[in-house]
Amino acid sequence: MPINIRDTNLTCIAADPEEPDILYIGTVSRLYKSLDNGLTWQVVFRCMGEQKGINDIFIASDSTIYIATKNGIYKSSDYGAGWKRVFKGETFEKKYIRSITARSDKECFYVLTFSNLYEIRNNGLSWKKIFIGGIEDNENDDEEETIKESATLLKKIAIDGKNNLYLSTSKSILTSCDGGKNWNRMNETGLSNRDINFCLVSKIDSNKIYAATENGVFQYLKDAKIWRNIYQGLESTKIKSLSFNSKNEDFILCLADNNIYKTVEKKDYLKILYSNFNNEPSIRETQELAIMYAEVHPDKIRKWRNGAKLRGLLPKVTFGIDHSRSDTIKFYSDPSDFWIYGPLDKTEGWDLTFTWDMGDFIYNEHQTTIDIRSKLMAQLREGLLNDLTRLYFERRRLQMELAAKKPATEIQKIEKELRLEELTASIDALTGGKFSEVIEAERNYREKISLHQ
Repeated sequence: MPINIRDTNLTCIAADPEEPDILYIGTVSRLYKSLDNGLTWQVVFRCMGEQKGINDIFIASDSTIYIATKNGIYKSSDYGAGWKRVFKGETFEKKYIRSITARSDKECFYVLTFSNLYEIRNNGLSWKKIFIGGIEDNENDDEEETIKESATLLKKIAIDGKNNLYLSTSKSILTSCDGGKNWNRMNETGLSNRDINFCLVSKIDSNKIYAATENGVFQYLKDAKIWRNIYQGLESTKIKSLSFNSKNEDFILCLADNNIYKTVEKKDYLKILYSNFNNEPSIRETQELAIMYAEVHPDKIRKWRNGAKLRGLLPKVTFGIDHSRSDTIKFYSDPSDFWIYGPLDKTEGWDLTFTWDMGDFIYNEHQTTIDIRSKLMAQLREGLLNDLTRLYFERRRLQMELAAKKPATEIQKIEKELRLEELTASIDALTGGKFSEVIEAERNYREKISLHQ
């Protein structure tokens, strides 16, 4: 809920085409104005009497404000400081104004009442009914008309830069290129809900057509003749009102479930989302963590190959020790047998031999073993990185989904958060827990930096 707005039911939003920072929000009883692009708000109009409610806001190119209420149309030429009722019908049907728009010259206004669409000229003196809704019209009864189940409810009227009319109804969007004489139904392919709350059309680009429904915001692609849902960042799909921010139409303001959103370019939107994950390792950094943990880095094979090339420079070393011992005995048999034990004879020696195999400078048998191990390691590394990449980007898509759009129910949110923890644990298993350690270390570092700023 915007700051300073006490009402709980916001109904419409509009921006001053000449002053992008000036915004207006209508509620069931008041009109609020912001001078700081929605940061703070102040009341500039209060509905009086029983028939309260601001249904639509139209701001002309000269910043003149028109508001459609349940008790007529009010106008302000001084940014909401003073107001004057300019249209008021005698019956309920003409008092209850759903929507209002005008041509750029303001010579012709289009006013959507409770059940019909009128073309108004000559400062309100000339009323011409150009579309009849599906609601019973009783000119002599001040009570609200009863709505048939099959009736087509008229909701909003819009006009583009070529004065083509767009009528939002409960069943479709109707268009007219001849001031309401003839109406055609717009292509509905891609619309998940044909009950259109609001149709926003561009004044400068005929390709910019947007529809607000209970199922979100849809953009019409003229070339493909199809509607596409643009929902990223919206926490609610119940869209009440849309408005361009200025005459340059840089972005769209969206009123959804009493909150205000604005569109951003896709690259800016992705940049904003990705900024939530600046403290996490990139896919390349995560792959390096996994490779180092599994000891399957290509540098390992490269070192082996370099070692095999240098093997021929190293000789084969042989070291030997020779040791012998013998006794000397002299035997005599004349005149009698006797023997003499002589001195002990000892012999010791050693040798050191260096040999080189010159063929190792060209090829050695260990290179074959390295080739086999290299192939096995490459297969292991490929399988590891495939699993890791799948887990990493599944985790990132889940993070983007949680950041961009809240799950429909609390149970779905819990399930997605549990799946996120599961994916994180799987990546930690492949990196030896280094993935979470890096995230935690980077988070602590950023917190320390923010504290010192």
